[in-house]
Amino acid sequence: MELSEAAARTESAKMKSPVHAMTHAALARAEQAIGHAARATELALQAGDRAARLAIPGEPSYWSGYCLLVRAEIESAAGRTEEARRVAQSPAQGSDRSARIAVPVAVLIA
Repeated sequence: MELSEAAARTESAKMKSPVHAMTHAALARAEQAIGHAARATELALQAGDRAARLAIPGEPSYWSGYCLLVRAEIESAAGRTEEARRVAQSPAQGSDRSARIAVPVAVLIA
Protein backbone atom coordinates (compact mmCIF):
# COMPACT_ATOMS: atom_id res chain seq x y z
CA MET A 1 0.00 0.00 0.00
CA GLU A 2 1.30 3.47 -0.88
CA LEU A 3 1.49 6.27 1.66
CA SER A 4 -1.22 8.25 -0.14
CA GLU A 5 -3.53 5.23 0.11
CA ALA A 6 -2.83 5.01 3.84
CA ALA A 7 -3.71 8.69 4.21
CA ALA A 8 -7.01 8.16 2.41
CA ARG A 9 -7.85 5.21 4.65
CA THR A 10 -7.07 7.11 7.85
CA GLU A 11 -9.31 9.96 6.67
CA SER A 12 -12.28 7.63 6.48
CA ALA A 13 -11.69 6.15 9.94
CA LYS A 14 -14.33 7.11 12.50
CA MET A 15 -11.90 7.40 15.40
CA LYS A 16 -9.26 10.09 15.04
CA SER A 17 -5.75 9.53 16.35
CA PRO A 18 -2.24 10.90 15.91
CA VAL A 19 -1.91 8.53 12.96
CA HIS A 20 -3.77 11.08 10.82
CA ALA A 21 -1.30 13.84 11.62
CA MET A 22 1.74 11.59 11.30
CA THR A 23 0.57 10.18 7.95
CA HIS A 24 0.16 13.69 6.55
CA ALA A 25 3.55 14.72 7.96
CA ALA A 26 5.18 11.70 6.28
CA LEU A 27 3.44 12.51 3.00
CA ALA A 28 4.64 16.12 3.28
CA ARG A 29 8.23 14.96 3.68
CA ALA A 30 7.87 12.57 0.74
CA GLU A 31 6.42 15.29 -1.50
CA GLN A 32 9.27 17.61 -0.52
CA ALA A 33 11.81 14.90 -1.35
CA ILE A 34 10.47 14.52 -4.88
CA GLY A 35 10.38 18.26 -5.46
CA HIS A 36 6.70 19.05 -4.94
CA ALA A 37 7.14 21.98 -2.56
CA ALA A 38 3.60 23.37 -2.83
CA ARG A 39 1.99 20.00 -2.10
CA ALA A 40 4.47 19.41 0.73
CA THR A 41 3.53 22.72 2.32
CA GLU A 42 -0.19 21.95 2.00
CA LEU A 43 0.22 18.53 3.62
CA ALA A 44 2.39 19.92 6.42
CA LEU A 45 -0.32 22.48 7.22
CA GLN A 46 -2.96 19.73 7.23
CA ALA A 47 -0.80 17.61 9.53
CA GLY A 48 -0.45 20.50 11.96
CA ASP A 49 -4.20 21.17 11.93
CA ARG A 50 -4.96 17.52 12.66
CA ALA A 51 -2.43 17.39 15.48
CA ALA A 52 -3.79 20.61 17.02
CA ARG A 53 -7.32 19.14 17.06
CA LEU A 54 -6.03 16.22 19.13
CA ALA A 55 -4.16 18.37 21.64
CA ILE A 56 -5.49 18.86 25.14
CA PRO A 57 -6.19 22.59 25.60
CA GLY A 58 -3.28 24.36 27.27
CA GLU A 59 -1.09 21.27 27.40
CA PRO A 60 2.13 20.59 25.47
CA SER A 61 1.65 18.27 22.52
CA TYR A 62 4.38 16.13 21.02
CA TRP A 63 2.30 15.63 17.87
CA SER A 64 1.73 19.35 17.33
CA GLY A 65 5.40 20.06 17.95
CA TYR A 66 6.48 17.34 15.54
CA CYS A 67 4.20 18.69 12.81
CA LEU A 68 5.62 22.18 13.34
CA LEU A 69 9.11 20.73 12.94
CA VAL A 70 8.12 19.08 9.65
CA ARG A 71 6.59 22.32 8.42
CA ALA A 72 9.68 24.32 9.40
CA GLU A 73 11.90 21.86 7.55
CA ILE A 74 9.74 22.11 4.43
CA GLU A 75 9.69 25.91 4.56
CA SER A 76 13.47 25.94 4.95
CA ALA A 77 13.99 23.51 2.06
CA ALA A 78 11.81 25.74 -0.13
CA GLY A 79 14.10 28.68 0.65
CA ARG A 80 11.59 30.45 2.89
CA THR A 81 13.98 30.80 5.84
CA GLU A 82 12.12 33.61 7.59
CA GLU A 83 8.86 31.63 7.52
CA ALA A 84 10.74 28.52 8.64
CA ARG A 85 12.23 30.41 11.57
CA ARG A 86 8.83 31.87 12.50
CA VAL A 87 7.18 28.44 12.42
CA ALA A 88 10.04 26.85 14.35
CA GLN A 89 9.84 29.43 17.11
CA SER A 90 6.07 29.60 17.40
CA PRO A 91 3.82 27.70 19.78
CA ALA A 92 1.59 25.05 18.22
CA GLN A 93 -1.15 26.79 16.26
CA GLY A 94 -4.74 25.77 15.75
CA SER A 95 -8.13 26.25 17.23
CA ASP A 96 -8.82 26.94 20.89
CA ARG A 97 -7.64 23.40 21.49
CA SER A 98 -4.08 24.11 20.38
CA ALA A 99 -1.23 23.16 22.67
CA ARG A 100 1.32 25.64 23.90
CA ILE A 101 4.69 24.20 23.00
CA ALA A 102 7.65 25.84 21.38
CA VAL A 103 9.62 23.73 18.94
CA PRO A 104 13.37 24.30 19.35
CA VAL A 105 14.38 23.82 15.73
CA ALA A 106 15.91 27.20 14.94
CA VAL A 107 19.29 25.48 15.08
CA LEU A 108 18.28 23.41 12.03
CA ILE A 109 17.53 26.50 10.00
CA ALA A 110 20.75 28.14 8.90
